[in-house]
Amino acid sequence: MTVAVVSASQEHIEQMLTDGLRSADILEITTNGHSPRYSLERGLRSSYPCLAVVSGDHCCGMFGVAPDSRYEGSGIIWFLGTDRILEIKTQFLKESKKWFTEVTKNYRSVSNCIHEDNGTHMKWLQWLDFSFFRKVGHFIEFGRLV
Repeated sequence: MTVAVVSASQEHIEQMLTDGLRSADILEITTNGHSPRYSLERGLRSSYPCLAVVSGDHCCGMFGVAPDSRYEGSGIIWFLGTDRILEIKTQFLKESKKWFTEVTKNYRSVSNCIHEDNGTHMKWLQWLDFSFFRKVGHFIEFGRLV
């Protein structure tokens, strides 16, 4: 199966909403009081860059970095996916370090928060050399210098 990483579009959002986001991503989004559509559209609008992981005819993930106005040169990194990401997990893992480098090239540091129950993403973030800082409610702050 061919996997490509392309500039994200509204069409990718619609594909992901049709397939449904991963349950861990939905938990994270709804705990913050948002909907999947709101979160994907906000990511598309505010991220520079915003990319989509496309496998065959399906978008199985979107990710990007939005500038963080609190700190010059910093960004808020994010990734949302569907269960279809599991169909390409080996290739995704192999290539995600390259993609990380691409989306962070305009930043000095990136950070965000992850829900404490999202163990799969935490393992992936550790593999990408992120550090975890502190727990705030049900969320754990993470970040990395680029």
